[in-house]
Amino acid sequence: MKLISSIDAEVSTALKGDAGRLRQIISNLIGNAIKFTPEGSITLHVCKDSEDADSATLRFLVRDSGIGIAADKLEQIFAPFTQADSSTTRRYGGTGLGLAICRQLVALMGGRIGVESEEDVGSTFWFTVKMEKQRGNAVAAPKQIPAPGSNDYMHSGNGIRILLTEDEPRARNIVPKLLKNYGYQVDVAGDGKEALRALEKEDYDLVLMDCMMPEMSGYEVTAVIRNPSSAVRRHDIPVIALTGNAMKQDRDRCIAAGMDDHLSKPLLLPDLLGKLEKWLKRERHQTREEAVLLPPESHFKL
Repeated sequence: MKLISSIDAEVSTALKGDAGRLRQIISNLIGNAIKFTPEGSITLHVCKDSEDADSATLRFLVRDSGIGIAADKLEQIFAPFTQADSSTTRRYGGTGLGLAICRQLVALMGGRIGVESEEDVGSTFWFTVKMEKQRGNAVAAPKQIPAPGSNDYMHSGNGIRILLTEDEPRARNIVPKLLKNYGYQVDVAGDGKEALRALEKEDYDLVLMDCMMPEMSGYEVTAVIRNPSSAVRRHDIPVIALTGNAMKQDRDRCIAAGMDDHLSKPLLLPDLLGKLEKWLKRERHQTREEAVLLPPESHFKL
């Protein structure tokens, strides 16, 4: 599966809006697209819908090549606990609550949301949000993620080993492929016990830890990692929690369990790369202070 994003050149970077709500909407829509697209591609596109002297309305489109939605089901798709039919829930999971939340959040941001779809062809979910224009140079241009082949890319994850602990097959397939493009080597553990065995045998730089796994949760695995009497090779290894929840109390629970940071699902590549940069730069900086042998810290910027 390919994940693609694009932003029209006419979309200004100097806009002010509710980043938290916007992130939640995009995460929900991309998460649904991944769930209902067994193969093919998913695209996030951002363009300008309209503007005036004080504000700009942006249109966000999430296109997929998935199973699609029947025409007579489109009107009810944003209703709470509704999916196209019951077999969809059995096969793909979920209750459909996410789209109802998206509709509420879009309304709070002064926008609209809708969908165009064709069965067995794919769907395009779109929404608009109104944002306030910033004056002068109040907002810096966003940090760009270098494309594979760029000089920054060549140094970003070169030689870094990550253990992804995740019981969801699609995530186990997609995340390593994405991170490989940025030079990271990713090994996969399908459950908590497998993760501990890997951490006992190999030296890793960081763990991406799914919190909700059967038999042994990510919280339990982290407790073993932090236990100095356990057999893992590194008790201080950075652990980033992966959860389907984005509330503050969920993050607090992860930190209390001994994890270092938190990412909500579905994962967005810029967020994931940012967390890796944050914690791996810290690791490299500490090692450099001890050995004074590594190249400058700027070599590890994404």
